Amino acid sequence: MPKFKRYLSEAKGVPAQDILLDVPSLQRMRSAYAETLGYPTQKPIGLLQRIIEASSNPGDVIFDPFAGCGTSIYAAHTLGRQWIGCDIAILSVQIVRDVLLKRYGLKEGINYTVDGVPRSVEAARELMHHDPRQFQHWSVELAGGFASTKHSNDRGVDGRIHFDTPDGLRNMVISVKGGKLNPSFTREVLGTLGREPDSVMAGFICLEEPTKGMKYDAANSGFYTLHGKDYHKLQLRTIQQLLDGYGFDTPSRVQTLSWQNGAVPLPI
Repeated sequence: MPKFKRYLSEAKGVPAQDILLDVPSLQRMRSAYAETLGYPTQKPIGLLQRIIEASSNPGDVIFDPFAGCGTSIYAAHTLGRQWIGCDIAILSVQIVRDVLLKRYGLKEGINYTVDGVPRSVEAARELMHHDPRQFQHWSVELAGGFASTKHSNDRGVDGRIHFDTPDGLRNMVISVKGGKLNPSFTREVLGTLGREPDSVMAGFICLEEPTKGMKYDAANSGFYTLHGKDYHKLQLRTIQQLLDGYGFDTPSRVQTLSWQNGAVPLPI
């Protein structure tokens, strides 16, 4: 019996649908571990590539005003598009810069530039006047900690730096102030150490130079000892010191993304 032979190269195919069933989720993808950044709304790079290919041409500019962890930015780069990404959260900008783009070999100043993240005391002061909450968040992350998600009744605790001990996780509570200073601020954060058994040190971050009374409190706050090394229970750092790389003196820290509630901390 004669048979009708169909050639794939001559077939028009099926028009693309608005329901994509051939791009697996990160949870089902075998290579998801290599892609995932822990961001709760992260999309597969393959999905973003499909969308960008369908709606733009090579050389076009892709703009993502809610960049999140930046997978749309990376997808645009792999497809030969120019790109612009922004996000209201400085944490997101830093994740894109320090994790995603570095993971794929893109270099700041060569493949992209970053604007809006303070790199000087003047820029930090501008951020503080524009958005005090974001200033606190940025300051905590600049010190290597992760910021508190509380917006009220935080008792002066804006973040924490965690570290491992033989008795389990302990932390340094961090308080941030951008305005005028007085010793009551440091005494408030020191009071936290008496209320929280897992908090054994306190760190205070400020834009301006600490007062003599604050320096006296820090010098006489006592020490926390771990593995034979003494750490001042209260430590003061200005934004300039943190920008210069002079961070808090703590034991080996553990790090977790602040949006991952209940995530297992990773040692640095």
